[in-house]
Amino acid sequence: MSKRQNSHRDEGRGETLLRRLEMADQIHDLTRSQRKAIESGDWDGLKAILNEKDRRIRDFKEAEQSLRRWGSLTEMGEKTPSLRHLISRTESRLVAVQSLEERCRQMLVDKKNQTARTLQEMKQAREALKQFKPHRLKAPRFIDVRR
Repeated sequence: MSKRQNSHRDEGRGETLLRRLEMADQIHDLTRSQRKAIESGDWDGLKAILNEKDRRIRDFKEAEQSLRRWGSLTEMGEKTPSLRHLISRTESRLVAVQSLEERCRQMLVDKKNQTARTLQEMKQAREALKQFKPHRLKAPRFIDVRR
């Protein structure tokens, strides 16, 4: 293979890796927005964020598949230092996304448990209200008892 063909291949890989990094950054930003929506209880906003994030993840996976035709990411990084830098930055961004995802998962579990406790308290209050019958030992002063 000539130098010109290798150079062209490296440019194509570089562009795809750069696009992959940009998508990883976008996914990271969406995950941060996801966390904020969970914190604030904006469930409609969370749904929109998750839909957008799913689209970005599909695009990211497509970029991954197009990279596979050139070989593994490890091999690319070993051969070309500039590509290694893009791969490394993308991987660190993905690690940050996973960390945020775990925090979001824990926040959602906490919200679910809190909601379950609230529902249980509401059930107990409803049952107590059904059983509650006010007892009046004396007639209140403001009621006309002459009737």
